[in-house]
Amino acid sequence: MSTDIVRTAKVLQLLLAGSGKKLILPDRTTGELKELSPALAAAAEGLLPVFLVAGDAVWREATGRSFGLGLRQDPDSLIGYRAETIAGASFAGMMLSVMEAVAQVEQPTEIPLTALAATWQAASARLDDPIRPDHRRGPSPAWS
Repeated sequence: MSTDIVRTAKVLQLLLAGSGKKLILPDRTTGELKELSPALAAAAEGLLPVFLVAGDAVWREATGRSFGLGLRQDPDSLIGYRAETIAGASFAGMMLSVMEAVAQVEQPTEIPLTALAATWQAASARLDDPIRPDHRRGPSPAWS
């Protein structure tokens, strides 16, 4: 079972845009809060890896299995990682898990994107085996 990254990014972009909420991320150098577009937030070279890892935490806590994420280091991407594959979950299961991860952190007018890392860490702490992106493709993302 494999899920298309391009389709995932497009659907996530539509969901984020439809929420009407600001997508907030602190600037790496200044710490100033910046608003991201849904397109950048959902892009494979944008924050899609963050959404997928948080969704994977929700999925894994519920099912005991991982999405089978393939993330790779990419210095030209927004966070230094690019989402490449989702091999272990149906599209519906993966997307519902990502939506649940977002629902756990969203606020009335915004979605603080760094809070998605907390979703991953909290679920990981409740499990015996910590949740990490595919370690064969590089170290954990810097935002974790």
